[in-house]
Amino acid sequence: MNGYRLRQQSFIRLQAQLNLTGKFHLTLEDTKTQAVIYGTITTERTDTSVRIDLRMGDQHHSLTLPSRSRNNATTVAQWLEGIANGLIETAEFKPTRRWRAAA
Repeated sequence: MNGYRLRQQSFIRLQAQLNLTGKFHLTLEDTKTQAVIYGTITTERTDTSVRIDLRMGDQHHSLTLPSRSRNNATTVAQWLEGIANGLIETAEFKPTRRWRAAA
C-alpha cells in the first residue's frame, strides 16, 4: 500500500481554503515511490458549516463540518489521506499523523 500524504505547505493552504468558498486543486504524494494523486476540492462555507466536495479520479466524496471548529483542516487532511490510501471505504480510517497549524 502506498502512503499518500499532503505536504506541510499543502496543509497550510488547506487551512486558508476552508475559510473560503471556491474550487481548489490538490496533490497527495507518496515520497517513497514518487507516485502522485491529483484531486479537486470544492468548498462551500456558510455561517454554521463548511461543505467539502472531493473529486479524485472517478471518485466523489463529500464532508460537512461545523464552520467554527478549530480542527477542520486537520480533519479534512486526514480524510483526504484516508481516501487516497483506500482506508475510508474499508472503515479502517485512523488518523495518520498530527499536523502543525500555520503560525
